[in-house]
Amino acid sequence: KCPFEAISIINLPKDLEKNTTHRYGPNSFKLHRLPMPRPGSVLGLVGTNGIGKSTALKILAGKMKPNLGRFDAPPDWEEILVHFRGSELQNYFTKILEDTLKATIKPQYVDHIPRAVRGKVGEILEKKDERSEAENWDCLSWA
Repeated sequence: KCPFEAISIINLPKDLEKNTTHRYGPNSFKLHRLPMPRPGSVLGLVGTNGIGKSTALKILAGKMKPNLGRFDAPPDWEEILVHFRGSELQNYFTKILEDTLKATIKPQYVDHIPRAVRGKVGEILEKKDERSEAENWDCLSWA
């Protein structure tokens, strides 16, 4: 309890029940809204621990399905797409589900890259070498 009204909380968002994208359980973390990745751009999320950066990225990469706050009765993808109807996220998730868009998440710590990717850099770049530079990196490896 704070004496003398020393702390006042202002500018809290209203209606936080409406825009819940994901929730892990009752009285637990809630993720409100998602950032929108743009074609040809890199999306980076920065912030303190526990605010939902990893959860948002897992959802955007298609590795986790957003439950729209209904952890006890999660919606199927059809309902999720209806929820995001008319937004850029509807098109984004449709492409993720159709496998016409691939999201890649760089591990937070560089020393964890070998757990996610194996092989020589040149071999990895050849798989999707948009700049035709794979041969320049053939001497490097993540073993």
